[in-house]
Amino acid sequence: MNSLELNRTIQSFVASDSISPSTLRGQGAKGVVAIARQYLATLDLQPFGVSSQKDFTNHLDKCTLSLQRRFPEGARNWGAARKAINVFLRNCYYNQFLCVQFNLHLAVAFYEVPLDSFVAGELRKFDTQNVLPKWPGVKNLDKQTSAIYQSVLGQIAIQSAIDRVHLDVFLWQKQGRALTRR
Repeated sequence: MNSLELNRTIQSFVASDSISPSTLRGQGAKGVVAIARQYLATLDLQPFGVSSQKDFTNHLDKCTLSLQRRFPEGARNWGAARKAINVFLRNCYYNQFLCVQFNLHLAVAFYEVPLDSFVAGELRKFDTQNVLPKWPGVKNLDKQTSAIYQSVLGQIAIQSAIDRVHLDVFLWQKQGRALTRR
């Protein structure tokens, strides 16, 4: 097996492992999980290994729209596409082989937290300024609402002295109390 085949095999494994039926539950049509896994298994990871936030975000936005368009009628939700990509990118970053192969560590400061009701519920505990809008659900999440949530998450990450991508580990498992405040 050559290195390209190994890359593809490991990436396919991470895509399948990242997107479980519960990851994209209730999005409005059948087949969303299979489509997301297939898309992510072949996604070019090289453009995510950058030290430019603008380049990273532009590529993330482009891929979100691309995956959204691939979803079946009735399930073309921006929030579901963004969540799938964010879960996958986080897991690629956590995968030593893919992280090194595609220099994903260069963009660690730009990764987003995959948003869902668990994270949103836990995040409310940190929203002392009441800036978060009501959680619309993954199915109805849009880019603007996501940006507000990611901004609050970014502030918590700074206060906790960790990269934002790692907050999911604490919030999703309802261990937000472990985050330190300065």
